[in-house]
Amino acid sequence: MNRNLLSSACIPALIFTMSAPVVSIPLITQPAYAETVSFTFLKSFGRDGNTYKVMVQSQRGNRFFVWYFDSLNTQEGQEVLIEINGSGNWTDISNPGNGRTSKIWKVERVR
Repeated sequence: MNRNLLSSACIPALIFTMSAPVVSIPLITQPAYAETVSFTFLKSFGRDGNTYKVMVQSQRGNRFFVWYFDSLNTQEGQEVLIEINGSGNWTDISNPGNGRTSKIWKVERVR
């Protein structure tokens, strides 16, 4: 009787019993953090092609040009709210006075 444990007949069973079980761990992702920031509407430059161009100022005094798609009917000195996503992208601008909101196309800091 052959008692060799490493015979060719035993190797598949040995590999099967030594292999680690596959464990699937579900990937848990956090929703992207977004914040709404208040800015002061400083100046409108009117239509710029298919967008509106305005200048806004942060509470710290930083000024930005913002291009957006839909009219907000804002007045100089009025508050506007800007939604900033978890990646730091400015996504929406809104006029809290009349509830109008528009998607933002482009932002540039005024130097």
